[in-house]
Amino acid sequence: MASEDLESFCVSVEQLNAAIFSWEVVKRAVIMATGGRKGFRETVSNLLAYGVGRIFSQKAAEQGFERILEQADDLKLDVPDAEHVLGTFMARAVVDEVLQPAFLANPIPHALCAPAVEHARTLLSADGAALSLELAWGSGAARDVSSLKK
Repeated sequence: MASEDLESFCVSVEQLNAAIFSWEVVKRAVIMATGGRKGFRETVSNLLAYGVGRIFSQKAAEQGFERILEQADDLKLDVPDAEHVLGTFMARAVVDEVLQPAFLANPIPHALCAPAVEHARTLLSADGAALSLELAWGSGAARDVSSLKK
């Protein structure tokens, strides 16, 4: 997704005049991407990084992720590796400064879905975590098609 597409999306969300529900953008985007392909997961990660401070705050992102973790058991019915994917999304969100690292130490997310939180912590504790998470959705996920062709 190009930056102009991200900007267009943000403008559309802002025009809804529903800032109180901005956490819902985070929740719905991540839930849709959980069962999607890696390229779509990368797009959603980019959307979260671009949208924080524009269409939602870090606090709203935390609220969105808490609501996702509340539904983790249901997500696992459709996506067996949902806990792994959610953990990767949370770790990537920490690296992209969408979530504060303290979110993963908070007892509420841990109580809602400990395996996802533990997976995120494990990913973040690895050497080279930032670079590794930038490529979490595949080696070409962070690059556009034209750069891959070269």
